[in-house]
Amino acid sequence: MPAPNLQLEDLLALAETLRGAGFAIGTQQYITAHELLVALASRGRLPENPQDWRSLLAPVFCSSRREQEEFAAYFAAWRRRPNLQVAVQTPRSEAGVATQQVNVRSSALRRLRAALSLTRLKAGLRTRLQMLWHWFKRPVVAAVTTTLFLSAVGAAAYLSGAVP
Repeated sequence: MPAPNLQLEDLLALAETLRGAGFAIGTQQYITAHELLVALASRGRLPENPQDWRSLLAPVFCSSRREQEEFAAYFAAWRRRPNLQVAVQTPRSEAGVATQQVNVRSSALRRLRAALSLTRLKAGLRTRLQMLWHWFKRPVVAAVTTTLFLSAVGAAAYLSGAVP
């Protein structure tokens, strides 16, 4: 069976549409959906008609009954996109035997990898921790935090019997 030419941007567009509609879509769902389609295509088990992919992708993107019911409409709209690129290719090897190949735009994959890089994640965490530190340095927040901490310590000491 020929393997479709999967464009990562098109799959990302579907996921972004679903996220905009309130679906709980994260990076893991993007990656899982793509890996599922690639794995099926590499084994020759991916349906030729992308309309049949709906039953494959719904469990990846849907986490509730409501989302499962709404997924069909979003998937149909995604399939009708004029710039959706799903082409069937059957490249031949040097021996003339048909081989299955899944083509993914490498630039999109590089951008996704860059977004998930450890350096960027650490930089984002560092920024958020700095913001939190500046918030705790405010006098009112520091006073409330200190009061709550000392109250908790005093309550623990009282309950343990250390204070009469």
